[in-house]
Amino acid sequence: MHRALDYAIGGWSVEGIARFQSGGPVNVTIGQDRANVGSSTQRPDTIRNPNTGPRTPDQWFDTGAFQMPAIYTFGNAGAFMVDSDGRHNFDLSIAKSFRVIERHTLSLRGEFFNLTNSVSMSDPTGTFTSATFGRVSSATAARQIQLALRYTF
Repeated sequence: MHRALDYAIGGWSVEGIARFQSGGPVNVTIGQDRANVGSSTQRPDTIRNPNTGPRTPDQWFDTGAFQMPAIYTFGNAGAFMVDSDGRHNFDLSIAKSFRVIERHTLSLRGEFFNLTNSVSMSDPTGTFTSATFGRVSSATAARQIQLALRYTF
């Protein structure tokens, strides 16, 4: 390759990280002591599958699938039966070093976190008596880009 062409397009390094994760389980609890055992982490009754919900930030799962158990009884809902949002993320780094003179180099680097700008929701609120039951209140960070220029001598 011609020296000028090699200087412009040769010697680049490209590195990447891909991350794929299924959604973690969310435990739905009542938030009060219905069975009178001294613990507020008891579970409600379930009448249908809650994972058929609309999957929107305002209602991630079917909140109508749960109901308060009778007083002095435990609910029949299983532990961690609600699925949260999965995550997929791509990070990319591009770098090149240019030799200026004998022991002097100029390095250019670009880093792209969440390259595809994918949104992954955080876990929904799992406390049955909460005003935000079934809602998602946050998400992963948006795309972030960092550029660096370094002169070494």
